[in-house]
Amino acid sequence: MTSLGYSVISASTGEEAIELFTRRRDEIDLVLVDIVMPGKGGRDVYDAVRAAGSDVPIVFMTGYSAEMTPNALAAETGCRVLYKPYDLSAVAAVIRDVVEGAGV
Repeated sequence: MTSLGYSVISASTGEEAIELFTRRRDEIDLVLVDIVMPGKGGRDVYDAVRAAGSDVPIVFMTGYSAEMTPNALAAETGCRVLYKPYDLSAVAAVIRDVVEGAGV
């Protein structure tokens, strides 16, 4: 994402993502998180971010097809879901839409 002009804070696990968000939330304009991660998953990250009182946009990524992913996740959270495989232009378009407020 740095090639698109965005600063990136990366985490390897859901726990690390929550910890980084807690420490650096003022620097974060969007959370891009995989639904399945080691430890806590993307939904856990979403819940922690919302419990912290933040309404920062969140985009879920998944390697599962739309048929296999719980469709309720997008409906329940109002978040966009990116299905792998995707190319950089697709990711860029979703990020741009969400950051500009069109995709939330």
